[in-house]
Parts: sequence; structure tokens; C-alpha cells
Amino acid sequence: MNSTGDAPGWLHKHDAAYVAQENAIVITGGFLIRGDPDRPTLVENIDDWRLHLADLRWERLTRRTWKRWEIRRIDGSGNELFSIGSACMFKDSVNKQAREMFEKDMEGLEERLGFRPDLNLYEKLYAPPVPHEKLPDKEDEFRVRRINVNGVVVRYNEDSWAVVVTIEGDLPTSTTDTIVSDLVNKLSALEQKPCESIRL
Repeated sequence: MNSTGDAPGWLHKHDAAYVAQENAIVITGGFLIRGDPDRPTLVENIDDWRLHLADLRWERLTRRTWKRWEIRRIDGSGNELFSIGSACMFKDSVNKQAREMFEKDMEGLEERLGFRPDLNLYEKLYAPPVPHEKLPDKEDEFRVRRINVNGVVVRYNEDSWAVVVTIEGDLPTSTTDTIVSDLVNKLSALEQKPCESIRL
């Protein structure tokens, strides 16, 4: 169906709510296709949109200027952050069964990586060298960490290929550069493979 207006593009895993008094659908969240048509990339949809059903006209409701980076290995391989994070949950346990599970996890990591990962470094991954406050995790989210930097939320979304850093507001360039470069350096050291930052 043909439509007009400022459309978001191809959306995936978004929320859609029908607003009866406006005869419109409001779209939030989800992911959008961005980048080269030959190598499309899914990026988080950070704006809100409305589709007016009477004339199939799109309207953009927000224009958030959040800055985002993807931190990933240069060689294109996936990371072991999920397994390392899982091992961290048991590293200080005195329970015999938990200790056995921890040792098994670490042996598996060492076999895959070729070295025993630094769990203390993993626990500092999302603590950049700028004044900040760690924010509590949300129950309905998985592998998402947040910190507060001078009143601005900095969000880290971790998956098996990359960590996406989102600055949900305005911070000085020197601060954002420090946050991003700190994660690049820590992730490179943790995986013992060079990593890079890609601006989204």
C-alpha cells in the first residue's frame, strides 16, 4: 500500500498502538534497517511515529539526537560476553555445585578463547573513567546496562556480535569520546582481539 509523509522505513519487533480518536497507529521501539542496501544493518528505532489511516500519511513524532556506537571485533567474529558474564555470577560462590559449574564454564571459555578471561575486567566493562552512577537493571530487559553521567543516561546493549552504546542526551564530546574509547580498549583486552567503534 502506498503511503506519504515522513516514514520510518522497514520496522521489526516494534510496538504499534491504535489511537481511536485520531484513527491512527502510533509506532514505538523495535528496529530499523539502515546502511548499505547490500549489507543492511538493524539498528534500534529511537523515535516515535504515527500512521494516519484515513490518508495513509506518516508523521514523525520525535527527532531524538542520541549518539550511538557499535563496539565490535575488527575480525568480524562474535564475542564471548554472554558466557563470561554467566561465569561471573558464580565466581565468588562457596556452594560446591556452583563452584563446579563455574570451573566448567571457565574451562569451556579457555578452550574457545585460548586463554582464561579476566572476570574482574568484565565487571568493569561498563564503568568508564568519568563520574557516573550505576543505574538498576530493568526486570524485562536482558543484557542491558545503564549508568547516569551528569544527568544523562548512557545505555549499553550487549549481544553476541557487539555492544551498542547509546548516549540518551547531550554530553561534551570529550566525555562521549572517553566513554566509547574506554569500552573499545576494555573489550579488546577482554577478548584479546582488536575491537573498533562504528558510529550508527
